[in-house]
Amino acid sequence: MCYLRLLEYSCINWPMHHTLSLQFYIADRCCRRVACKAADNTPTEVITSEPSAGCNASQNGKDPSIAVQPSAPATASVTQEPAAPAPVAWSLLSIFVSTILGLVLDPLPVGAWAFLAVTVAVATKTLTFAQALAATTNEIIWLIVVSFFFAKGFEKTGLGERIATLFVRALGRSTLGLSFGLNVAEALMAPAMPSTSARAGGIFVPIIKSLAASVGSEPGDDTRKRMGSYLMQSQFQTGIHSTSYFLTASAQNLLCLKLAGELGAVVPNQFVTWALGAVVPATVGMIATPLLLYKMMPPTIKDTPEAPAAAAERLKLDLFLFDLV
Repeated sequence: MCYLRLLEYSCINWPMHHTLSLQFYIADRCCRRVACKAADNTPTEVITSEPSAGCNASQNGKDPSIAVQPSAPATASVTQEPAAPAPVAWSLLSIFVSTILGLVLDPLPVGAWAFLAVTVAVATKTLTFAQALAATTNEIIWLIVVSFFFAKGFEKTGLGERIATLFVRALGRSTLGLSFGLNVAEALMAPAMPSTSARAGGIFVPIIKSLAASVGSEPGDDTRKRMGSYLMQSQFQTGIHSTSYFLTASAQNLLCLKLAGELGAVVPNQFVTWALGAVVPATVGMIATPLLLYKMMPPTIKDTPEAPAAAAERLKLDLFLFDLV
């Protein structure tokens, strides 16, 4: 087998540096002529040694094949020496990293820490005041903020809990029905609550814990298999689909739409277009997920005839307390 190695082609032309490093193996008993091009597109021809004894360049009327395989690593790069980062860039990077660490470690509430980061950026003249507050003029950001206000209102007034209790009363005669009822309730509340964490932590997790405790299903032992683990897992998994239903069901949906607009995509009737595009896959997921989980981790308690009555009593109690207020 003939062997050819082209070690390196290098051309230095400051500030550009061209490097080509290739290694060729010619898989043929006959040595052949190889033509290639260097990094600057200059044709280069390399001729191998003489053919070995007994070599037949044309066997059965066909030319022998040549397999040329780049070695690893076979690189061809055109790079430019990067300019040194400006001091303001290092300052901005430091503020950004500190902000992320603060959000993770939580030394202060999120709002206070973010305000502190913006203040430091302006005070150190890393950003101008206009640059630091440029995002406050974006209508998408304000739509997200208003949606979070609605979410907090649902949680504080107990409206979300009452909506969920209504569906428990209507569909809660079985564990599977409880799961569907809670999932539908979350999907209906999603447009006004753009946070899966807020919907779960503020409304549905307390309801599920109460339902599970009523049948003696606790998270710390094997009794969780009675009902609690199934309801919690079902609510967690279907939250992805309820988030996909509507444009305002999650903050990232609005940000995705904003990024699409910056890339030139024109989406007419944004809320309706989003809903029409998501209704089929989200509905399939909402139906299929509880059924699959019911087969994969079946609850030992499958019938809950007392749940609708308990939900009705809870609604009556809420109305009574509301009248007192």
